[in-house]
Parts: sequence; structure tokens; C-alpha cells
Amino acid sequence: SLEKDLRDYLAANPNIIEKGLSLIGKEYTITGAGIADLLCKDKMGNYVVIETKKGRESDKVVGQILRYIGGLKKEGKRTRGIIIVNEPDEKLDFAIEAVKDFIKLTYYKVKFEITNSYTNTAS
Repeated sequence: SLEKDLRDYLAANPNIIEKGLSLIGKEYTITGAGIADLLCKDKMGNYVVIETKKGRESDKVVGQILRYIGGLKKEGKRTRGIIIVNEPDEKLDFAIEAVKDFIKLTYYKVKFEITNSYTNTAS
């Protein structure tokens, strides 16, 4: 699926999300809270939970990432979150407004390129 491909790509390239990020784990289990798409550390040593969503995503992802952040905070870890979606959603924007000090909303674009690699070498 697109969401899995996006997660795998970001796991291999966390610096495109934010400079200085290093991957701790992909599909990372946070005890009692669930499984985060990605868990990283930033250059300051803070934990960063990353949730990826394909297409348009409503505000329910905010509750999901808050659960993961809460689980890590219970373990004494300084934590913040990044939600990565493809399309804007007004309800999501309103929900992020309340938590924008520790959860960032970012967007991705998918670009396909088709090339004609056929060359006729027959004379």
C-alpha cells in the first residue's frame, strides 16, 4: 500500500522529514499505547513519533499520536510528534491548532514519472 511504501521510504531517509532525525524503529511498539509508524530521535535527543497517513486524514490521527506521545512520556521520555498526510483536512487543522506546540503537521506529494526507454536498434 502507499502508506507502507511511504513509511518504508521515510524510515530509510528520516532526514527528509527533519534535519538531524535518526530512526529508532519502524512499526515501533509503545507499551500500552500501540504501534507508531516510526519512532525517531532528533538532534537534541528528544523522541519524535511519526504517523503517516495516505490521502486525506481526519482529526482521529491526533488522538492516535497523542496516545503514543503519552505512552513515551509515561516512560520519562521527552517526546513530540509529526503527522504526515497527503491532503488538507479542516477538522485536522483545527485539532492540530490545539497541540501545535508539540505536534507538527506536514504534507507529502507523490510524483510518478513515465519514460519511454524503448529504443529501436534494428536497421
